[in-house]
Amino acid sequence: MKQTVQSQGEGYSLIGIGRAARDPKHMRYAEAVSKAMGLRPVLFHVSSPDEPPEEGERLLATARAMLTTEDVEVLHVEGDVEDEIIGELKRRPYQLLVMETSISDPDQSASQLSQRLANRAKVSVLLVRNPPERIAEILICTGGHPASTPAVSLGINLAQAIRANATILYVASSTPSMYTGLPALEEGLEQVLTRESPLSNHLKEAASIAEAAGVETKLELRHGVVAEEIIRACDVKPNDLVVIGAPKPGALIDRLLLGRVAPQLISSNKCSTLIVRNNGT
Repeated sequence: MKQTVQSQGEGYSLIGIGRAARDPKHMRYAEAVSKAMGLRPVLFHVSSPDEPPEEGERLLATARAMLTTEDVEVLHVEGDVEDEIIGELKRRPYQLLVMETSISDPDQSASQLSQRLANRAKVSVLLVRNPPERIAEILICTGGHPASTPAVSLGINLAQAIRANATILYVASSTPSMYTGLPALEEGLEQVLTRESPLSNHLKEAASIAEAAGVETKLELRHGVVAEEIIRACDVKPNDLVVIGAPKPGALIDRLLLGRVAPQLISSNKCSTLIVRNNGT
C-alpha cells in the first residue's frame, strides 16, 4: 500500500520578489514546491531608499496575480535586501527561502547576493533556474549516511506530491576508501548493494522509503568530484530539480566533501537546486 511520506509540517516559504520583471513559470515553480512541502507562500519585496513605494507594491501585485494559491501573504519593507531577508526568516517558522536566477539570461550564474543568502539562511533554500512547466524528474543527492536521510525523505515527499519520478544519486569521492569508508573506485552499484556496509544500508533504506511512497525511483552511483558528477548527471539526463542536503557540523571528511557542493551547484547547475536544512538547523 502506498504511504504518505511525512511532510515538513506547518510553516512558511519566503519567496523573494526583486526589481526585475516576474516570469510566470518561475512563480508557478516556487508555488508548486511550496505547496508540495505544505508551506504557506509569503511574497517579500525589499525596496531601496530611492525606489518609489508604489513600485514595490506593483511588483508584489504582479507576482501575486501569477499564483493560483489563495492563501498568500504579501510583505513590503524598506532597507538592505540581504539583512531584511535574513531578519524576516527569524520572525516566524519559515522552512524555505526561494530565490531565482536571471530571467533574461537563465544560464547566468547565481548572483553574489543569492549565494550569500544560500550560505547564511538557516532554512532550506530553493534557487529557481530554467523552470519547466511541470516538475517530472527529481535528482536526490545523498551523502550516503543517516544524516542524509532528511534530504532524501524530503526529495521523495516532493516527488510523491508532484507526481514526479526520482533518482537517488550517491557520488563516491576520489578520496581513498581506506580513509573514508567510501566504495573503491572500481565498485559499481550492484557490488555496493550486495555487501554489508553503512552506505549499502542507507541506499536500501532510501529505496524502501521511495517504494513505500509509491514513487518510481532508481539508484545511481557515480565516481569523482561530487559537484562535478552531479552536474554531469544532469547533463546526461535532464532533471527539473536537484535536491541536496546541507552539511552539518560533524566528521571532517563530510565538511570537506559536502561543504563545497551546494555553493558550486548554486553557482553552476543549469536547473533548479534545493538545499535542504533539517528543521532550520
